Amino acid sequence: MAKPRVLQVNDEKLVLLPTGTHKLETRWQGPFRISRKVGSVKHEVLFPEGRKKKKIVRINLLRKFQR
Repeated sequence: MAKPRVLQVNDEKLVLLPTGTHKLETRWQGPFRISRKVGSVKHEVLFPEGRKKKKIVRINLLRKFQR
């Protein structure tokens, strides 16, 4: 069984987002800040200006970001 992933508020993560109209055109983008935990596997992510400000994202679409 896989180890559960624990994310904290204010963590910076990469998000897998679509880049085009085809469903296979996705790319890791970011880093974006986690603003709150919505459920056991969903988190609210804050996006920069020029985009939708907040989005609910499943944990499997988030990846660790290291500076």
